[in-house]
Amino acid sequence: MALKVTRYGGPMAGMKPKVKVFQMEDLDPSTADALNSLLEKGGPNSVAERIPDAFVYAFEVDEASGKTKEAEVGSTKVPDALRKLLP
Repeated sequence: MALKVTRYGGPMAGMKPKVKVFQMEDLDPSTADALNSLLEKGGPNSVAERIPDAFVYAFEVDEASGKTKEAEVGSTKVPDALRKLLP
């Protein structure tokens, strides 16, 4: 299974999304646990939770069953264990 981390937003309107892709089996156990916890909460941020000119990170995992789990968090709410994965 692949994990795709995408960065959106930022201080400049012209900034393009930046993407990093990882294999789930390559993640250490603490990172995988933090990711699973984040994905359980899941879903996109509401407009009220977004900070103007801040980055938003989307974490997407394509499962073998064909389903996609995803979660979106603002830059200040990314768990510490997942910060090393950010683009």
